[in-house]
Amino acid sequence: MFMPPNTGANASFLGTLRELLVHERRGKHGGPTGLDLAFSTPRAWLADGMEIEVANAPTSFGKVSYTLVRHGSAIDGSLVLPPRCLCRLRLRVPAGEHLVHVVVGSTVVAANASGTFPLGTRHGRVAVRATVS
Repeated sequence: MFMPPNTGANASFLGTLRELLVHERRGKHGGPTGLDLAFSTPRAWLADGMEIEVANAPTSFGKVSYTLVRHGSAIDGSLVLPPRCLCRLRLRVPAGEHLVHVVVGSTVVAANASGTFPLGTRHGRVAVRATVS
């Protein structure tokens, strides 16, 4: 199934990659309710010196872009979020590390044990800074 010339394999790979980076949450009637960003990325993608970048990914709410860059114990994020969307971001850091401090814009937010925190209804350009220990 996954070997060429099966063109379905191409779509399967790209669909899986998209779900790693941008996942649309759906309500009980199938309508979009929000976005989960970077929810399933491999932990090694946020090791020191690494970067994750998504540019103009289409969603039911509009296009979304974000960049997450790790330098030492700091992760800096720059996001462009569509309006009318409840977004959440997950920072999956390597095993043995955890988030100790997260700031979204100028507001300190709490991340749960999985590194997930709400972005709420923020839209447009949003800055995120997290500290890892």
